[in-house]
Amino acid sequence: MTEFFTNLGLVCGALVSVIGALYVIRKFWRALFPIKIKPETTISFTEEILDSINAVVTNRSEDVVYITECYAQEVRPLTQAIIGHLRRPFLRPSMYPCLWWGANRYPLLHEHQLKLEPGETIKFKHQLNFNIPFLCFLEHEFKVIVKLSTGRTVVSHRLDVPDRWHIFFVRSNA
Repeated sequence: MTEFFTNLGLVCGALVSVIGALYVIRKFWRALFPIKIKPETTISFTEEILDSINAVVTNRSEDVVYITECYAQEVRPLTQAIIGHLRRPFLRPSMYPCLWWGANRYPLLHEHQLKLEPGETIKFKHQLNFNIPFLCFLEHEFKVIVKLSTGRTVVSHRLDVPDRWHIFFVRSNA
């Protein structure tokens, strides 16, 4: 009978330690990546509604998060950035953003600061107007960047720019 209680204690202890380890890993992962960003594009085929860049931001942490800045920025292709590094191996570190990022930046947050509760989701939007040619995209990809009040910067994955937003398409249809 004592072997039964010994084995039951071992199984319960192992189960508690596995559940505790999973909880600690989950908490560490959410502290490492507190924000989830999903970039989107909206294309309209009517003149009344403009095309837009959207971002759905979700607070995955268990704490309140304050967003101070949110914008979409053009990104150069990885091959072009790597070739740029290989061509200029002794480039000053202050010039690295010129190799990786494009010129245009589109603001998505139109407030000073925004509060996100734990588990809350919010959608940001920037409507594009291509009547001015330098507002068109020069690169073929973009990322959404969110800056938090703690100083952290969270960057989304790359999203392809629709061809009709690119400057060469807009110039050929002008």
